[in-house]
Amino acid sequence: MGRYVAFPVPALREFFQTLARLTPEFLRTITKPILILHGADDTIAQPSGARYLYDSIGSAEKKLCLIPGVGHSPETLHAHPMVLEEILGFLKKTLR
Repeated sequence: MGRYVAFPVPALREFFQTLARLTPEFLRTITKPILILHGADDTIAQPSGARYLYDSIGSAEKKLCLIPGVGHSPETLHAHPMVLEEILGFLKKTLR
């Protein structure tokens, strides 16, 4: 079970229900600016999933940023210096 004290069944159920709604038709309806940050070395949630979201989202203002050297751990993603730089740059661009 990894780092979990108990298996989070309700969270998993909600996660899979959310995934089922992420159809290409639904994603095309998302038109707000969006920044997708993903670990380039993630072997659990593959970067191809982030690419699918990016390609399917209907927003004209969108950016996919694959962070090199980062896997599935949020701690390493949040600590990577490129993350803050990408967020600030995206906000500056979209909040004009």
